[in-house]
Order: sequence, then C-alpha cells, then structure tokens
Amino acid sequence: MVYNYTVKKEFAEITVDATNLGHVRDAVVVLFERVRKETESSRLGYVAGIIGSEGEDKVAVNRQILQEHTDRIRAANGFPVFSATDIFENPELWERLEEIRLSTPERRKAFIAFWREVLELGKVTDIFMTPRWEQSEGATDEYNTAQRLGIQIHIVDHQVLVESIEKGK
Repeated sequence: MVYNYTVKKEFAEITVDATNLGHVRDAVVVLFERVRKETESSRLGYVAGIIGSEGEDKVAVNRQILQEHTDRIRAANGFPVFSATDIFENPELWERLEEIRLSTPERRKAFIAFWREVLELGKVTDIFMTPRWEQSEGATDEYNTAQRLGIQIHIVDHQVLVESIEKGK
C-alpha cells in the first residue's frame, strides 16, 4: 500500500503549521479520513510500545525498536498501520511543539492524553502491543483505552523481532 510507504512524508506535510498536540491530533484526523478513502480499508492499525518511560537516554533506541516493529507489522497485514515514529519523525515538528518545553512529567502526561484522544477518535480498529509495553506508562494507558473501546488488541512476540534481526545480520 502506498500509504505505508509515504506516511512519514504525509504526516510531515499535514503538520507543517502544527505548534501543539491539538494541531497534530486534528491533522491525524484528516489523514485518517484520507487513508480510509484512498485504501477503502475498514481497518486501521496502531503500533504501541515503550519510548520514553525508561528515560531520555533510551528514547532513540526505543524509537528505532518501535520503528522496526512497525515495519514488520505493516508487512504482515493487509491494512494501513502507523505508530508514533510516523507522526513524530519530523524534527521540525518536534521543535515547534509547545508541549516539548514542559517538564518531563507534564510532557509525558500531555502525550499520554494525546494518544488516548487519537484512539478515542474511533478510527483505529487494531492495536499492536510490542514487547515491554507493560513497562511504559503511555502504552499501558493505550492498552487500557483499547480495552475500554473494544479495539482489537494484538500482543507482538519479542522472539519474532529477535529472529528477524538475527537473520538480517
């Protein structure tokens, strides 16, 4: 699907004027509607995982791991799938966001609320919980939100990623 390969560029384009998470959420709504129309898919997947809960020094590694999971989940499913790495990959967006200037606890709360709102939009039909999601305050909230909303929950096996990485070496 074209959507899966251009999603980062599309998010960058539609968030060019975003300065806060509310603007990003509004842009996500627009993109979700476009994706549904273009792909004629009744399903939309979101990949959840640990990013910042282990501390700032682990964010880059955890983002890479989440991206690898997202790529593999996309390849295995016949419907559009996205993750935080798609939306927040653009460094210019990161720099513009008001919430980035908040203290770490307040920033974490803002992002947890953002992802809860994204799930509550009613567009995401499937959520993929990547390994160690239980150690993430945000991913745990996303899991609980998905349960409350009746979103199909898929638990991703860590061994699948390990074997895939080992084969790639």
